Amino acid sequence: MMDKHRLKYLGRYAWVELKRALRLPVKRDKKHFCARIINGVRSGRIHPDTVFTAHTRRDGLGSQILSRLTIQATADDIGVKYAHTPFGEIAHGEGDPETWVARCAAAFDLGAGVPQRDDVDLPLIDFRKYVFRTDLWSRPHLIEFTHMYEHCDRFPDLLRNVVPNNSVKKEFVGQFLTVAVHIRRGDVSPNMTSERYVSADRIYANVIAIEDALKANGFGCHINIYSNGSAAEFEAFAKHGMHLHLDLGALETFEAMKKADVLMTANSSFSYDAALYSNGLVIYHKTKRPPLSDWVKIENNGGFCAAEFQRALSAHLPVQI
Repeated sequence: MMDKHRLKYLGRYAWVELKRALRLPVKRDKKHFCARIINGVRSGRIHPDTVFTAHTRRDGLGSQILSRLTIQATADDIGVKYAHTPFGEIAHGEGDPETWVARCAAAFDLGAGVPQRDDVDLPLIDFRKYVFRTDLWSRPHLIEFTHMYEHCDRFPDLLRNVVPNNSVKKEFVGQFLTVAVHIRRGDVSPNMTSERYVSADRIYANVIAIEDALKANGFGCHINIYSNGSAAEFEAFAKHGMHLHLDLGALETFEAMKKADVLMTANSSFSYDAALYSNGLVIYHKTKRPPLSDWVKIENNGGFCAAEFQRALSAHLPVQI
C-alpha cells in the first residue's frame, strides 16, 4: 500500500506538470522541486557525484544558519556530497558589515570538515532550473538550494548530525541549573507579525512552571531572560529574581543560550538554531520548523506536559549504579 507522503508527492507532481503545461507560474512549488531532486538521487537517476550547496543569501543570521544545516543534513542523509557556501551579507548586522560577517563565520564554523563551494570543479546550477533539466542529471553538477526544509521538516533529528560538537547530552550534577529564556521582540508585536508574538504574561507562566518542575526534582535555578524588549514589559520577571539581558549582542546571546542547562525558545530561527546547538534540556515554542524528538513542546494552550518534561530531565541526570 502506498504511503501518505508518496501519494502527496505524486499529487503535487501532477499538479506542477499541469501548471507548466498551462504556462502558469510554479514559484510556490520550491519544496516540491527539492523533493523531485531527492527522489532523483535515491532512484539513481541523478549522478552520485553531484554536490549540494547553499545560495548566498541576505536574510538574518538565524535563517542563514538553519538553511545551510538543512542542506548539509539532507545531502548526508541521501548520500551526496555537500560543499559550504560562506556567508555573504547578513541582515540586522552589528557594526561594520564585513567584520560582522567574519565574526558570525568564526562563531559557527559551518564549513568545518567539508569542501568549500569554490573548491568544487563542477558546473553550477540553481535547483529551480536543474529540476526540469533531466538531461543534465546523468552528469555531476554543483546544485544551489535556498534550503532543504522539504526533507528536514519530515526528519528534524537529522539536523543534530551536522551541528558541530553537539553529540553528548549535558549531565546535570550540581544543585543549581542555568535557565535561558528567549523572548522575541523588536520585529514582532501584537499589531505586526502577531502570529510570532507571545505575551510576556504567557511566557512568565511557563518560566514559573519550569522553575517549579526543577524545584520538585531538587534543583534551584538561575533564570536569564534574553530579549531586546523593554525592561518595563518584563518587570514581573525582574521582581521574581530573574536576570534581564536586553542589550546583549546577538552572538553573545546565542552563546549564552546554547550553553544554558535549560533553554526555552521563542518563535524564531535564531532561537531554533540555539536549541540545535544546545546539549541541554530544550523547551520548544512552536515555529514553522518542527521540534527534535527529545525537546519538550509547549502546547497550544500555553503549557507543557509535566510527564514529557520529567522524561527529558531524566535523560540529563547521572545514571544511578
